[in-house]
Amino acid sequence: GDGTRAALLPILTGHNERELPEARRGHAFADTVDRFPWIWNQYKDNGYVTQWAEDMQYVGTFQYRLKGFRDPPVDYYGRPFYLFAESRKSSKPLCFGSITRLQAMFNWIRDFFDMYPHQPKFSYLFHSDYSHNSNNRIPYADNELLAFLQMMQTHNYLDRTILIIMTDHGARYASLRNTYQGRLEERLPFMSIRMPPEFQAQYPTIMRNLRLNSRRLTTPFDLHETFEHLFMFHSLVPYQS
Repeated sequence: GDGTRAALLPILTGHNERELPEARRGHAFADTVDRFPWIWNQYKDNGYVTQWAEDMQYVGTFQYRLKGFRDPPVDYYGRPFYLFAESRKSSKPLCFGSITRLQAMFNWIRDFFDMYPHQPKFSYLFHSDYSHNSNNRIPYADNELLAFLQMMQTHNYLDRTILIIMTDHGARYASLRNTYQGRLEERLPFMSIRMPPEFQAQYPTIMRNLRLNSRRLTTPFDLHETFEHLFMFHSLVPYQS
C-alpha cells in the first residue's frame, strides 16, 4: 500500500483497507472504524491498559478519508487533546505553549508509565509534525528522543518493555521521489525493535529469528503477527538443532 493508512491498518488490524468493512466517507453503507479488529482490543482483553494518539488531526489517519471512531478505541485516547491544542493559534507551530509537540507526546507516555508501573501496557503513538512533507526538521527530534530513551532507561521501564521505533514509510515528496534512490527510500521505512534483556536471555531462539528477519524483506503484516505472537511465545519450547 501507499501512505500512512496503508501501513498502519495492517499493523493494527492485520488487514488491508479492502478487506475491512466499508468506512470511507461518501461511500454507501460506510460506518465508523470501531468495528475493525484492532490489535489493542486483544491486549485490552488480556489485561493491558491501552493508549493511542497521533498529532496533525486535520489529516488523521482514520479520520481524513475514513469516518473515524464513534467511541474512544483505547483507555487513553489522544485525539480530544490534540483537536483542542492544535486549534489554538500560535506563533510557534511546532509547540504547545512552552514545549514542543513531540515533547508533549513524550510527556504523555511518561505519565502513562508512571501511572501504571506494574500493569501491562500497550501504547502506539504516531508523530508526524517534524517529518511531514520535509526531511529538514527531522533532526529537531534528536535531543528529545535521546532524553526520552534515557528517562525510560533510568526508570527501569525498558527492563520489561518491548520498544519499537519506526516510520510508516520513507520520504515521498519533492524531486527525490522521482529518482531510483527515492523509490527505494519511499518503500524502505526505518524500524528498530529493542527487546528487554530478560527476554533476550530467556528466549534465544526467538531473538535469533528476530535478528534473521531484520535482514529480510518484511511488511506491516509481519509486525501485526509479532504483536499477536507475544500472547503465545511463552508456550514455545527451545529449539534443538
